[in-house]
Amino acid sequence: MGRMSLKFLSWDCEGPCETSTWRSRDHHMALHIPLRGTFQAKQDGGWIDVAPGSALVVSAAGETRRRWSGSSDLLNIMVDRDALDQSVTREAFSGPDGVVQFPALTLIDLKEAATLARFIDMIIRDLEGENSAFSDLAVGLEVERVLLQLVLRSMRHEVERRPIHERYRIVPAYMRRAERFIREHFSESLDMAAIAEGSGVSARTLQYGF
Repeated sequence: MGRMSLKFLSWDCEGPCETSTWRSRDHHMALHIPLRGTFQAKQDGGWIDVAPGSALVVSAAGETRRRWSGSSDLLNIMVDRDALDQSVTREAFSGPDGVVQFPALTLIDLKEAATLARFIDMIIRDLEGENSAFSDLAVGLEVERVLLQLVLRSMRHEVERRPIHERYRIVPAYMRRAERFIREHFSESLDMAAIAEGSGVSARTLQYGF
């Protein structure tokens, strides 16, 4: 739907199970919502419990580990990094250097974020129908935008919201990729061609963006 993908996962483990995932800075944001059973997650810090009625947001770079046992059902929503960057800019969220630094893991209580929970439920019900409106690309992109706004607002205690001049709200996604590429390779000798390749566009498009 839009640039998001939704997956239902189900497993039944007789003993303890554990997975490990390495995330780069450009990796998608993941929203893990347990529907049945619980699991634990860890990134940098200690293990945290994730149970039905909560949602785990994973966005920061690094290794994420999950472990569980028994039967579990899980809804995973994966959001494209460019879509996240656009929502961050549009909603004027930023960090001390103007770039959001997401916490390693954020646990959202869906009772406190009831609108987010109802919106996700509405998405699932629509996509299950024969004539889904949200499966249309144009509509899906708008649904994606609203979902991300609700997630960011639910993380308001974790992510700082700052006023940003209006002209910065319309920065194209590829410019965000270019900014990340420059930050991550600041010690290297960079030319326009290298930055363009790192941002996934032509040099002319990059010049236009700047």
